[in-house]
Amino acid sequence: IVVGTGAVDHAELCKLAEANFANLPRSAPEGVVVSDGGKPWFIGSDIRMREDSEEHAHLILAFEGLPWVHKDEPVMSVIAALLGTLAPGQDAKNVANSAGKL
Repeated sequence: IVVGTGAVDHAELCKLAEANFANLPRSAPEGVVVSDGGKPWFIGSDIRMREDSEEHAHLILAFEGLPWVHKDEPVMSVIAALLGTLAPGQDAKNVANSAGKL
């Protein structure tokens, strides 16, 4: 996939993509297993590192989502809004306060 944003000349982008990617292999090397196009597996994991010298705790939550066309996607959007987001420089107290105002 090649993506261009802004004032991009489409023909020039196509020329650059062809020049830089034309020689890439079009199939997997022998012995390499390639996805059959089925649903990928979501494999969760848990890593815990305790750092008592740190002032803040950092955590990440991840879970399997739904495609946009799924009938339950609006429900997942509400759940995501309730969980909130954390922008750089924003602390968890602000996220909890903003999520509570929905």
